Amino acid sequence: MMSIPVPCSNTNLFIRNLPSDIDDTQVQQIFGAYGVITSSMVMRDIHSGCSLGTAFVRYSCHEEALLALHMASQICIANNTLSVQWAQRTHDSIPSSDDRRKMNKLFLRNVPMSAGEASLINVLKECGTVTRVSIHKDTSPETSPSLQRRIAFITFAEEGAAERGLHLVHNTCPLLSCAGVPLMGKLIRDSFKPSKKRHHKKLSQGISPPTSPEERRCVIVFQKPNSPYVIHTPAITPAPSAIFEVSENASMVGSLNSPKETRFFTHNPYEIL
Repeated sequence: MMSIPVPCSNTNLFIRNLPSDIDDTQVQQIFGAYGVITSSMVMRDIHSGCSLGTAFVRYSCHEEALLALHMASQICIANNTLSVQWAQRTHDSIPSSDDRRKMNKLFLRNVPMSAGEASLINVLKECGTVTRVSIHKDTSPETSPSLQRRIAFITFAEEGAAERGLHLVHNTCPLLSCAGVPLMGKLIRDSFKPSKKRHHKKLSQGISPPTSPEERRCVIVFQKPNSPYVIHTPAITPAPSAIFEVSENASMVGSLNSPKETRFFTHNPYEIL
């Protein structure tokens, strides 16, 4: 059976064989010689912060990316010959520099268990006005109980503040309680707004907003985006089909399976990471 080729980008490059000590700034210095970089990022382990030896670099036009593809493949750094190839087109969804400045919410992973809202605000206050901080349990798999950490969403008032915050704390240990485990951050969009088409589809299927106070108080936190999550709620018996409010103002649909087990899924890929 013939495999279907994966569409490739014409401006975004995927880099392999990077030395483990190369950071984002050095990647930009190396690849900036071939054109205007709109986004770049060294890939790191989400728990340890260690480099995976790979990176994405996106250029403003195809000609610049093509030049980098041919020229950078000849570069040898610390006995590592770089491997440069076109990235899959799906990675073109990574926000460019202009879009990143407009994103006002910062997501942080590896937040120490003892760190509270005040601690995070104190670290990030120089980047801009923090309007909201929410801290949650990290449900991603852990290699050791000693690495148990939390995640946080920090919203800023000013444009560009979240990006400044990302540059300040990403892959760093700004708190003593980090204990050598760096914060890992990324920018996310502030909210998810379902399209009119999707909303109309839900209404046509007979799914209506919650009508009772009991239903409106159901707030569910998901484990992973677009993935079912089972919770046991013996005290909650909502209507067979209802729309609930979810953490971080995401919208979701719930369907009752039994009085003690309810399955839910979320429409928002940005809120639960």
